[in-house]
Amino acid sequence: MKKLSSHQIILLIVALLFISILLYKVHYNNTIHYIDPNALLIIKPTEKTNYPFPYHNDEWNHIAQAKYLIENKELPFVNPYFIDKEKHENLETGFHVFLAELFLFTKINWIENFGLLPMFLIIINSFLIFVFVRHITKNFYIALFSLLFFALLKNNVNFLGNWFFIPLTFSLIFIYAFFILLFMFLEKPDKKSLLALLGTLLVSFFIYPLSTILIFLITSLYLLLNKDSFNKIYYLFKKSNKHETKTFKKNTTIFIFLLIVASIMLSQSFIKWNQLVFNQLWTLPEITYDMMILYGVIPLIFALIGIWQTYIKYNKIFLLWLIPLLINLYLYLIYKITLFIPYPRAVFYIFIGMATLSGIGFYYICNIIYKWRNKLDFEFIKELSNETFFTLGLFVFLIMFHGYYNQTENTSLYHSSDLYDYDSINFIDNNFDNNKIVLAPPFISTTIYPISGNYVIAAMDANLNGRDSDFYLNFMKKDCNNKINLIKKNNISLILTKTKINCDEVKLIYQNKGSFVYQKT
Repeated sequence: MKKLSSHQIILLIVALLFISILLYKVHYNNTIHYIDPNALLIIKPTEKTNYPFPYHNDEWNHIAQAKYLIENKELPFVNPYFIDKEKHENLETGFHVFLAELFLFTKINWIENFGLLPMFLIIINSFLIFVFVRHITKNFYIALFSLLFFALLKNNVNFLGNWFFIPLTFSLIFIYAFFILLFMFLEKPDKKSLLALLGTLLVSFFIYPLSTILIFLITSLYLLLNKDSFNKIYYLFKKSNKHETKTFKKNTTIFIFLLIVASIMLSQSFIKWNQLVFNQLWTLPEITYDMMILYGVIPLIFALIGIWQTYIKYNKIFLLWLIPLLINLYLYLIYKITLFIPYPRAVFYIFIGMATLSGIGFYYICNIIYKWRNKLDFEFIKELSNETFFTLGLFVFLIMFHGYYNQTENTSLYHSSDLYDYDSINFIDNNFDNNKIVLAPPFISTTIYPISGNYVIAAMDANLNGRDSDFYLNFMKKDCNNKINLIKKNNISLILTKTKINCDEVKLIYQNKGSFVYQKT
């Protein structure tokens, strides 16, 4: 493959810079509408604001599990929010190990700078998509357009997306790394490449098992429909001498056996999920999406053109990506179930696959316009440079980016804790031991262990199971005597509220705007 020219490198850097700014503004210097779940209000900022903290309770839960790993020196197979440490079947330990290492070695308060993580991640993922698509198509502009369509994808708190730093998005690194390595291996088979493939597959499993399932489904389809791939693998074994072949087969067999054993051990949780059959209530709220509206009419048109072009010209891996996911989409729409991959995640992966097809379709249209320009008799049109046409193409993308930050009411971003709550929790962290039980509104409770290391009474369901989400509201409705009884019964040391408590038995020890911290006397 040819090296990138200087102007291509500049275009790639500009595209990645544009994407990074796009993601930066999700957390900083924006007027994005959001839900304040503690006040049950939709907030529509009139001035630009910053929210550096995680937007999703899943993100807070993963930080909590990484914190548990750091403090206890053991993998988080418990729910760290509650003092009884309820068992939790953690299928994403690799992600928590990565977070823990990131927190330990960078010495940065990533909770206060969490908004930077999705920005860094999309740069890496976008670059890998560029490398993968360029490697397959041998076309710089298709790869660049695919990268931009990937950045164009919509995001919300239900099917998630690039705005969130979670195993789902982090696993894209390993999905694309696997397919890059796969095609490098098929082009030039060798044992080291095969072991690198298996290693990437193993890492992806411990990061996000659903990504490994997707890799298996797509790769299986591709190899079944591409006999040349089997012949190349066969040739790899055949060309080795007998001793090397036996050793290689033995090592590979052991490696695959260990991979299968690890898969079975961790998949016990999946087996409990109705044998990898996911029903409609896998996550709440369960929403059936209008794919055309969510993906966008213009990108969808380009994707349809891309499907046609891929079928007649390019590697079919881009089409095979969609087949198992579209089957799941059909099963969900007809029977309200999906196989192997739950519906919201299938939607996300469909959009990832369609981004590349949109890039192919958009390039095809640009190419037609370019050829049409050269056939016209108008000299001023012929004299337009390639850079001018590329600029016009970018203008089309800017039109499609319109509404990128728009949110619907039932899937809007939410602020589990605001800046004042964060300061209150830091006050608790700085003035009390880490083994206190704190009562707070359920969304704020989700942030207490990650920030302070203290336990909670109630929390919302997310990646970790929640508990007693109505406890706080019921507590606040009680009179003082009943409040004290509940405090004693549940061994509550501190209360963080959004409203004042007028009881002599509890003492106000900290106040910051609308955030109050009380201690039992």
